[in-house]
Amino acid sequence: MKIANRNDGFTLIEALAAIAILSFVAVAAYSGLDSLCATLKKSEEENAKWRDVAMFFDHVEKAGIASAPFQARPGRSVAEGGNNDGISFIRLGSQYRANGQLSTSRAVGYRLREDTVEMSIRPLTAGPDEREARAFPVIHGAQSLSARYLGADGWLETWDKPGRPRAMEIRLALSSGEEIRRIIRVR
Repeated sequence: MKIANRNDGFTLIEALAAIAILSFVAVAAYSGLDSLCATLKKSEEENAKWRDVAMFFDHVEKAGIASAPFQARPGRSVAEGGNNDGISFIRLGSQYRANGQLSTSRAVGYRLREDTVEMSIRPLTAGPDEREARAFPVIHGAQSLSARYLGADGWLETWDKPGRPRAMEIRLALSSGEEIRRIIRVR
């Protein structure tokens, strides 16, 4: 009678060693995947922050260039009537609606409230009950917002002269430490 040789299976020690190796590989893969997800989330947040900043400056540039008469005062928001850090413009209706009429003239203002830059819009030609300003958050995580205006006699903190300045310098400081300055030519 022949005795069977049991060499066609794994011993308990071999199985435990294989499980330990697979566990180590799984932990390494999980930590790598976790760091990849964290990097992706941080990258998306940074991208959203800089996209919001770019959109803010683009909108300020369009509002400032299209403003007539140009009225810009720091510390007082024409659109809100408040006394916060801010920049304000009176924007006359300049774009046509679908029916061919001019769009509504409005006061456009930007101000810093807590850590958020808000854009406020108030129609100038609406009835008394429709003149309520509406505020929209534009940038979260802001530390300061200010502007200077280039006139014939140099840079000024306020613009109360007739006509328009040659340029505006908008300064925005973010809570994360960056300070962005943009000089906008006013036409």
